[in-house]
Amino acid sequence: MTLLMVAAFSMNGFAQKGMNGIGINVPVGVYDGFTFFGIGAKYQYNISDYFRIEPSFEYFPLHSKKKVGGIDDYDYVSLKAFLNGNIFLMSPRPARPYILAGAGFSMWNYSRILTDYSLSESSECFAYNVGVGYDIRLSHSFAMQIEATAFSSVGDNAIKDSDEDYVHSNKFLFMGRIGFTYTF
Repeated sequence: MTLLMVAAFSMNGFAQKGMNGIGINVPVGVYDGFTFFGIGAKYQYNISDYFRIEPSFEYFPLHSKKKVGGIDDYDYVSLKAFLNGNIFLMSPRPARPYILAGAGFSMWNYSRILTDYSLSESSECFAYNVGVGYDIRLSHSFAMQIEATAFSSVGDNAIKDSDEDYVHSNKFLFMGRIGFTYTF
């Protein structure tokens, strides 16, 4: 009887339904030869034990430089805002995998510093992502998420200069992300 009571109380401790959470993300991505790091904020709400919604915002100020079209000093800043849905593949427990899918908004600001002038353009577009993740409960109040996602944007998302079009639309950006959440 004691073992049954302990098991019942421990399972209840990991119940997810109705829990809210706020947290941070640290994404690392690779896109067309660029490597970049970012910082993000998120809010989580568990609609049920198997489904969670997660609005998030991420800012990417850094990336590795790459020679594009024979031009050095190609730089950009990126902002992303998403509404993701997470579908858990197991009942509530201390660690469980999930599938995620989301849609949102992406903004890129590109800059090229050339010998005699600079070129700067920006693009705003609809974006979507899909991926997998693993939610690990560190305690009743703290959790860690590890994710691998593929992100793409839709629409007129090209950089143009006098020699070529450098098109970014409909290409996938692969991203790994680690996040920490305080749940209440």
